[in-house]
Formats: sequence, structure tokens, C-alpha cells
Amino acid sequence: MTQAVSNRVRVIPATPEHAQGMAEFFNQNWGSSSTPESVCEGITTAAAGNLAEPGRPLPTFVALQGDRVIGYCSTLSIRLWNGSAEVPAYLAKGLWVLSEFRNGPIGFHVLRALSNSEPLIGALTVNPASRRLFAALGYTDWGALPNAIRPLSLRDTLPRLDTARAAQAGVPRAVAKALGFSQQAGLAGAIGAMADVPIRLGMPRVSRRFHAAIEATLDPEAVDALWRDTRTELRGAIVRDSAAVLARYGNGSRNSDYSFATIHDAAHQLSGLAILKRPRGSGDERLGGVRVCSLSDLIVRPSDAGTLNALLATAEKAARAMGSDAILCSIPHESTRKHLRRRGFLNFAGNVHFFLKRNEAEPGWPLTLGEWWLARGDGESDATF
Repeated sequence: MTQAVSNRVRVIPATPEHAQGMAEFFNQNWGSSSTPESVCEGITTAAAGNLAEPGRPLPTFVALQGDRVIGYCSTLSIRLWNGSAEVPAYLAKGLWVLSEFRNGPIGFHVLRALSNSEPLIGALTVNPASRRLFAALGYTDWGALPNAIRPLSLRDTLPRLDTARAAQAGVPRAVAKALGFSQQAGLAGAIGAMADVPIRLGMPRVSRRFHAAIEATLDPEAVDALWRDTRTELRGAIVRDSAAVLARYGNGSRNSDYSFATIHDAAHQLSGLAILKRPRGSGDERLGGVRVCSLSDLIVRPSDAGTLNALLATAEKAARAMGSDAILCSIPHESTRKHLRRRGFLNFAGNVHFFLKRNEAEPGWPLTLGEWWLARGDGESDATF
């Protein structure tokens, strides 16, 4: 499958034959120390871990000028649940063009070739230019995943918050301005303490029948059983069985950035799982160093309000143990909204858009973003806020 962009540039599927060019491309653009051997090893490893089609190299396309790689786009393997079956799919990831070829057609042609090569392909992206490109190539934009933020202690956070950057990040300007005045007057901490009280009092109690824990490792069989139970209530989701969860978040690595909050029911069955990403050590610079922990993933039956409440409460404890000032959750499924609100999450404008392109007609997909079970960890989107 070769596409001629011009007399000098071709867009083709990447293979080990292009390892030298890809290594040079990675080193030039991403500061890596890749070699042709490491690129080939990466292709082999990714194929073995392909969640969509085990053993198949991940769909990847390059734009070549002679033997030089000047454009690149690869994928992450996933499976999608459409309400009745799990189907193989991919997420476009890593679209990049050499600086001297930007503002031209290279990126468009690389992404088009990749997009047309697969029957089902999606993307999670923040960049406005990328969003326009996906839309132009026939992807459906389902909208932005919401940003719901739970301040763990307004008393401690408000005095440190950079109000100008907070306004840029989505805090209403009037609120940011009023907060700035309170900081100047030395009242932000007292105001935060007063605001913490109704939030805490308004939270629903957690039933004693649940066993909550913060764990370093997960039981794969328990995760599989939880996913099978959860998916029966979903119309659309990225599959969250043990293969997907452990491949994405690891399982007990000493250097892992993730922590697992679990809920077991009275029969000792895993009934809820939350995965949290450790905040950056310096905090989020756009919020004046506030340390934001991402609730990267969540697996729980939408109808199980008691477990969901217990799971969010346990996630808060895990976030505090990580030294977080706040939790960020971006689950768009409509069933989570009231529970997040009751636990003190505040809604802000989303920035991660979900795109999907179906090159083969299939029935049964959701009609709105609120029917999708997605999270910031999907597509590694928990690395940004």
C-alpha cells in the first residue's frame, strides 16, 4: 500500500526495512537514543502485545523522501465494546512531521493512509490542529471528555493557586478574580476551610459492607470477572479486561506511577477498581504548583451506586497518600455525573476529544458521548491536563 504524495515523497506502511530511517527520525524529534536494532525489537514486542490482533505489528505509516523518514504515525492497540461484542480496533498515536515539512500535506497523507488501512480506528487528542485533521478525514468527533476536579483541601490549595493560570485552565474568570483578591487579603485559606465543610457534609456515607483497599498489585482473574460484569451495562467502551489494564498500567512495578484503589463486596468479590496516576513532583505549573492526581481509569457497574461511592472515597484516600492536592476525573458516562458531584467534584470544560472512524458499517454503537465509558488513561491521555 503505497501512496505518492509528490514525485519525491511516498507514504507507505512501516516495516523493519525502515528501521534505520525511523531510528534517526525518533532521535531527531523525540530525543531518544534509538538504533535500528531497538526499533526492530520494539516492533516485535508491540506485535506480541497487540491487544486487538495478537502477533500483528501495530499499524504504522511513514512518509519517505528517498530513504529519509519525514513523517510518521503509529497506533495503540485496543478492543472496543459495542454493547454486544468486543471488536479489534486501534487508536492513532504519535503523528509527527519534520519541522521543515510542516504546514504542508505530509501529515494529512500519513494520517489518511493509516486511517484508511483499518476498519475501526479512533483517537484521543487535545491539539486543535489535530482535531481539525481528524474531522477532515471522516472521523466522528464525539466531543470532549469532561474535566471534573475534586479539591482534596481547599483550605490548603486556595492560598497557593495561581489565579491567572487557573483562569486559563478553565476556572471561571470571575471566580479566579475574586480568589485573587482573597489571596491578597490573606483570607484564601479561611475561605477554603469554610468551603470544605459543606463539601464534606454533603458527601454520602460509605456502607460498611464494603471492603476498601489501596493495593500494589491486581488479581487478573478478578479484573476479568469485574469487566465482564461491568460491560453488561455499557453500550460503548474501550475494553478493560486484565490484558488491557495490566498492559497499560503495569502490576506491582516498583517504579509504577499508578496506584490501585479496590472495593470488594461482602462475598469478597472485586466490585470496583480505580486507577490513579501519581501527580508530577513539581505540580501543575498552570495551577501554580497544585499537585493534580489523575483518576486514570475506573471499572464499576454504572447502576452500582454504593460501590461507585465507596470507590471514589477510596480513590480520595489513595490520592492523599500520593501527596495530591486534587483529583481529575474525565469519565464521560452519564451515570457518573451525580456521584462525582456529590463527592465534591467541580465541573470544568474538557479538552481531550474522542474521535472514531468506522470504515465498515456496524450497528449498535452509542449515539452520544454520555453513553461511552472512557477515561483519561485511554490512549495515554492521563499524561496531560
